[in-house]
Amino acid sequence: MTTNNTAKKINFAPRFFVFAAIGLSIIIWLIYGFFQYISPPKVEWGSLNSSFSAEAVIIRNEQIVTSTNYGTLDCLTAEGSFVYEGTAVADLYLSDYSQSDIESLVTTRQEIKNYQSSNILKNIVYDDLEKINDEIDSLIDEITQLAMDNRFREIPTKDNELQVLLEQRRRYMNENLTSDSHLDKLFQQEEVNLEKINESLISMHAPSDGIVSFFLDGMENYLNYEFLQNMTNNEYETMKKILNENITATNLGMDSKVNINQAVYRIVEPNLWYAVMKVPRSKNTLVTGQSYMVDFDGYEYGYVNGTVEFIIDAGRDVILVMRFTEDIGTMATLRTVTCNFGDTAEGFKVPREYITYEDGVFGIFVKDGGKKFVPVNVLAQDNTHVIVSTADKGNPLTAGQRLVKPD
Repeated sequence: MTTNNTAKKINFAPRFFVFAAIGLSIIIWLIYGFFQYISPPKVEWGSLNSSFSAEAVIIRNEQIVTSTNYGTLDCLTAEGSFVYEGTAVADLYLSDYSQSDIESLVTTRQEIKNYQSSNILKNIVYDDLEKINDEIDSLIDEITQLAMDNRFREIPTKDNELQVLLEQRRRYMNENLTSDSHLDKLFQQEEVNLEKINESLISMHAPSDGIVSFFLDGMENYLNYEFLQNMTNNEYETMKKILNENITATNLGMDSKVNINQAVYRIVEPNLWYAVMKVPRSKNTLVTGQSYMVDFDGYEYGYVNGTVEFIIDAGRDVILVMRFTEDIGTMATLRTVTCNFGDTAEGFKVPREYITYEDGVFGIFVKDGGKKFVPVNVLAQDNTHVIVSTADKGNPLTAGQRLVKPD
């Protein structure tokens, strides 16, 4: 009897190897995860992206100038002009003001000029006077071109320059040309007209250096730095509701009627302003005290550097308050605008729960023969990680250091 001892060959299906590979991967992953769990994390080099957009409310450092009487406004400076403290910004003509007084003054001064030119100057050439006349002609051309281009907001400044030159020419002629009885009579009439006009005129001046703006929305006295310091989530929501439903914008200009105690214009500090915005907590990577480059829609200077003044808790959201010390530009007249963040912070990346705050500084603990505190600067953060840099050159942070959780 013959026995067959040949072993039966076993064939494995291809899917067996697939499942075996998957199973082995799971085992390796579990073993790796276990050792990672029992082993403290290390300092790594990484980055966080803070790219998002939010609607920002612009809050300015500004002073409001109000009318002390009823009257008609005459703007002396153009919208957006920089003025120094004490500069005449606008004139207010009171109710007893008469346009005929102005017309009479203009007529009298024209008669004086014509009489001096025709009867006294004659063939004598005064170089200084010719120079003034040339400047006057040039300004008249500029004003005419501005009117043709519909750039009416720039005309008051040029018109004010023209009035200064006309007064300069008048005084020059009066002081350098010989007078006679007829000219004396015209001078007396001029003084009478001036007195009548000045009695009906209130000049309004700049209370400080800054940018002039006749655009007002009625929120200037409400939205200020004091409001920011005391702002809560409820205050923020109330502010947004008022801005969306009850804001009344004004745009005063030449010949506008002004009531008593009415806000007429603002003097805006050009290098101190704020932006307030609410963003989802999960998106925010910004840190109080740190500076970031942002872009506002419509801001003519492109990216602008701002510092996070403080961050206010708002449940699932946070309210960011950013301070800017660069030229305010178009932000002088905007109240709400879209703010775009597109910055990426790069540095040492550590889990958020390992950051601690001791003796007024942020820091982390690392394993270095024991437990060593390393001061750091916080650059960015999200819900899980923080990007930091070394704050003390004598106590540097390096990638690969083992982290120790704070007590």
